[in-house]
Amino acid sequence: MNEHKKEIRLQAILVNPSNRHLNSPVKFLVDTGAGITVIPKKIAQKLKLKKCGEALIQLADGRTVKHDLAIAHIFIENHGITTFVTINPDGDALLGFDVMEMMQFQIDVANRKVLKPIRRVKAVKIFLRIKGKRACGILSNKR
Repeated sequence: MNEHKKEIRLQAILVNPSNRHLNSPVKFLVDTGAGITVIPKKIAQKLKLKKCGEALIQLADGRTVKHDLAIAHIFIENHGITTFVTINPDGDALLGFDVMEMMQFQIDVANRKVLKPIRRVKAVKIFLRIKGKRACGILSNKR
């Protein structure tokens, strides 16, 4: 199977948290092996993201490189998060496990897609709305 077909890409909007007017669409390569999210230097410059440190990054081939750190807001569909990102001088945007975990995303590898979190509904609230009726044998008028 072609390696390219195994890729999962996810459309997002990257935003400068200091100036929300500075934003850009980004197609992230989903990388569960990446501990932190990576953005290309070109996009960081376009958004005028400020460097706030450096990080040593271990690449898949075992090499260690130094990348600048910045803070960015990542907006994916109805979910957004402000987090650290590393700035890659030459490469793709990678959505790391850090953001996927914080946003509670799961990966459906078989169908090559990202599953978004399901809004949890407390069953108790549903049952309490049914006053005086028997609801699945859990609530009853009988005591």
